[in-house]
Amino acid sequence: MYRGFLGIITRMQEAGDHAIFLTDPRSNYLEATGNAPIALQNLYRYESTDGNEYADPKPYYALIVSCNDFMTKLDDFYNRVDGALSDSAKVHIPRLVSSALRHKVWGYYMLGRIYGEAYWYDTNMTELDNLDNGKVFTKLDMKGICDYCIDLLDNGIELCGQHIPAGRPTGDGRCCIP
Repeated sequence: MYRGFLGIITRMQEAGDHAIFLTDPRSNYLEATGNAPIALQNLYRYESTDGNEYADPKPYYALIVSCNDFMTKLDDFYNRVDGALSDSAKVHIPRLVSSALRHKVWGYYMLGRIYGEAYWYDTNMTELDNLDNGKVFTKLDMKGICDYCIDLLDNGIELCGQHIPAGRPTGDGRCCIP
């Protein structure tokens, strides 16, 4: 359970680093110099991002895949042991899932903010599939991304035999979002 969550954190670190390279050269706080990689200089000058290694949305989708995979495997494990978990696990599962939901929302927010669109999905990925197949993936513009993210944050999910809010659970059924 904890190793799986560390996979999410690893993906979050990669996406965070990527966000710095992709967004900060276009701000007033960072200036690309002549020693910077050409791809980074091109971002700084607002040149086309086609084929630019820094403009690849892969780290954000890797984070989302990790979140979906973590929750799917956690639910599968819970069902396999028929809910027989230690008291500690029963306390930590909602907290870890809640955090995974917020990481997923952040990943989608960044995709919308940077690219203006994203493919939403709630399953774990076991094989590559055509993104336009309409069965698993839903292509969303920024408004759609915001609507889906707000719904997820407001309503949480059903997992491991219980309703888990996206905010930090307080232990008494209430939710405390920092």
